[in-house]
Amino acid sequence: MTPGAGGASVGEAGGSRNGGSTAYVFKGRVARPRTRAEVRAARAEVVRDRTRVTARYEAGASLNRLAREYRVTPAWLADTLDHWNIPRRLPHASAGTR
Repeated sequence: MTPGAGGASVGEAGGSRNGGSTAYVFKGRVARPRTRAEVRAARAEVVRDRTRVTARYEAGASLNRLAREYRVTPAWLADTLDHWNIPRRLPHASAGTR
């Protein structure tokens, strides 16, 4: 078995090279890939909260922060904001110090 992060082997993490589900190690924790249903549900939550998402983005919340909170990819959220005709800020514009 191949050693993984935190001393756990890949087999102990729930994945294997011979089939089965693949486990990923993220910040020392084992994480399983999300199912398509989980991804769809996270995206649907963004669409349901469209008003709140756009208001927070326009008020200065970063795209990456919103993506993390809603468990979607930053690329998908950026495409969605584009589709909603929300103007994009320059990178680091939400920091306010540059």
